[in-house]
Amino acid sequence: MPHSKIQRVCLITGVSSGIGLAIAKSLITKSYIVYGISRTPSAETELLSQQYPAFSHHSIDVSKTDQLQPLLRYIWTTHKSLNLLVHSAGIPHGGLLALTKPEDFSYIFQVNYFAPIFLSQHASRYMSKSRLPQIIFISSSSAFRFDPGTLAYASSKAAINYATKQLSFEFSPLSIRVNCIAPGVTDTPMLRQMSPRAIECQLNSSASSSICQPSHISSIVEFLDSESSVHINGQILRIDGGLP
Repeated sequence: MPHSKIQRVCLITGVSSGIGLAIAKSLITKSYIVYGISRTPSAETELLSQQYPAFSHHSIDVSKTDQLQPLLRYIWTTHKSLNLLVHSAGIPHGGLLALTKPEDFSYIFQVNYFAPIFLSQHASRYMSKSRLPQIIFISSSSAFRFDPGTLAYASSKAAINYATKQLSFEFSPLSIRVNCIAPGVTDTPMLRQMSPRAIECQLNSSASSSICQPSHISSIVEFLDSESSVHINGQILRIDGGLP
């Protein structure tokens, strides 16, 4: 359950599908006010907007941080609160370094690392004045593994893992908790972009050998934003079925 019956205000990136959409669906049914960001709306976000007045979708490219600040100001002006920020937006990439263009490497880091970092920077100014605020990053089990062709993507997620630890200390004086969820192979549109060999390799390496569902991740977000987790800070929760 949320911290109290007072509606908590949440901002989620990458909300059009996959993990971000699952988190939005979960929180909106728990009486959160949810602002969702993705480059374009989806049929699912359109339906959520129709069913739940407390959900709204905003077409923003997270890599363009100047587009995010007006929305943050609007949220604060409207609610005087921003309690939870979930960074779910991300792009995959596969390829050996020799075959990766510098501009592709830079864009992966722009979306997967710099965008959530600078959004957290701007949002922290509002979150510090809100009740029991928390930032949750979505990382990846790839950040802990050494698989051919994952350098760009896994490095961007490893950087997020480090940022989780660092920001938990930097934001502690502001009473903002910072945690991270690192899923393994998860049933999302991104899964369809992975090679069958890479999927098989990860599943064979895990203790459970099963594919994670987005609802498994959304339930962890619910837990992290509950009274039971108030002493969890700076942690990277691996939800990967038991990968070494």
